This record gives sequence, structure tokens and C-alpha cells, in this order.
Amino acid sequence: MNTKSVLAHLLLALGGLTLAYLVWTDDEAAPAPGEVTIFACDPDELSRIELELGEREVTVELNRDGDELLAWVTVTRTPEEGEATTQVFVGSEELETYLAQLAPLRATRSLGALSEEQLADVGLAEPEGALRLRCGERSASFQIGA
Repeated sequence: MNTKSVLAHLLLALGGLTLAYLVWTDDEAAPAPGEVTIFACDPDELSRIELELGEREVTVELNRDGDELLAWVTVTRTPEEGEATTQVFVGSEELETYLAQLAPLRATRSLGALSEEQLADVGLAEPEGALRLRCGERSASFQIGA
């Protein structure tokens, strides 16, 4: 057997094994077919989330102390009748799982540009709320439909 041929095949086999190992141990979830990234943001850079839905407004302020995530959640309810109530509490460990789903913000599919009539047909003619994200120096605002 030719020594150069054996060495070349050995290098190719090692390269293939290395690539297979990297793919096998990759923790990042691959986007689903047709999935669209709406707002690219690393979960570690996300600093504020605001959600307004009807009579409720939820604000999440995120601070990081080393590897530890500190989240202050403020929920304000403003009913049509009566006084507004505000609750403030510290976020839980489940929040990190939620943040991994929120950043980067993705959609299962893109609807493309829709006319007013098409928006009404799918129940998105009138926005019911808003979602605002701050990621590092960038921020984004989205209207939420039915």
C-alpha cells in the first residue's frame, strides 16, 4: 500500500469525524423550514421587554451580574372602571427559557405584504397590543393582532 494514500485517507477520515462531532454536539436549534427571523438579537443582549395587551401592561427589565440574570417584572392593570393596580416582582428561572425563545424573535412563516382586506380576513386589521424589545443599543416595536 502507498504510504501517501493511507495518510491522505487518514486525514480525510479525521476531518470527517471532526465535522460529525461538531454537528452532533451543536446545541443551537436549526430554524424550521420557512421560519423567518423578525428581530435578530442575542438573548444575553436583551435588556427590556414591554408588552401591552388591552388593560394590561407588562414590563421586564433585565440586568446581568456576571452569569446571573436579574429580572424585574412590572405588571400594571388599568381596568375601564376602578383604579389601576401595579405589581412588581422578581423574575423566575423560567424566564431564561422564555428569553431563549424570544431572542432572536422568529416567525413560523412570513405572510408577506397584505392589503387591508387580507389583514381583516385573517383577523389582523386592528392591532390589539404592542410588543417592544430593546437589545443592546437597538430597539424594535411590533403590533400584535388577534
